[in-house]
Amino acid sequence: MKMTTEESFVKVLQLHGIEHAFGIIGSAMMPVS
Repeated sequence: MKMTTEESFVKVLQLHGIEHAFGIIGSAMMPVS
């Protein structure tokens, strides 16, 4: 099954039990799309 970058990013957060994430998603430092 293929996942998009966004889907895999959220999946990793969920696997680690992270409920809240703060930051600038998609900035030059961390592109997600």
